Amino acid sequence: MTEFDSETSTLVPTRPDPGWPKAIGVISIILGLLSIVLGSLGMVFSWFVLPGLVESQLNGAPLPPNMQMSPAMLAYATASALVNLLLVTAGVQTFCRRGVGRTMHLAYAVLLSITTIGGTYFQYQLARETLAWAQDYPDNPIAQQASAGGEVGQLIGLLAGSALSLAWPVFCIIWFGMVKRDADAMRGGAADD
Repeated sequence: MTEFDSETSTLVPTRPDPGWPKAIGVISIILGLLSIVLGSLGMVFSWFVLPGLVESQLNGAPLPPNMQMSPAMLAYATASALVNLLLVTAGVQTFCRRGVGRTMHLAYAVLLSITTIGGTYFQYQLARETLAWAQDYPDNPIAQQASAGGEVGQLIGLLAGSALSLAWPVFCIIWFGMVKRDADAMRGGAADD
């Protein structure tokens, strides 16, 4: 491709716009929206639908801690939704080839990493409370199911989920922090001599 340079009245060879910003932007929008929608549906199901479904199996026992709405759970869900909303916004900005998309992706990566680590710790504590609840009420099927995997099994599940949650933020840190380090990388420009 060439562009006409009006100052020198010559044709200047240019590079075409790279395709990666649109691809990264679309992936970010999809991942962010999926996280918001599925996370919200999961919380609604866990807090409002599931307790009614398991009530008959509790045999008079209270709901396990992982099925009770708490301020900490609500704070975690809200923080996750806000961070993923940042990802959607970063995806739109990157898709439109705006330099702020890079900064927003880096902010998302740091914030989601913090949220994931804090959330994993919170979920581990909640799993331990649920196991203690299961030991207090061993006669109902919900307690037997909750204690079936044990603490080690639940910890492995939490760590695997956390690793999966951190895959895109780690990619963003590497891509935007080490590979595409400036806003000019989102556009073509004058070809190198």
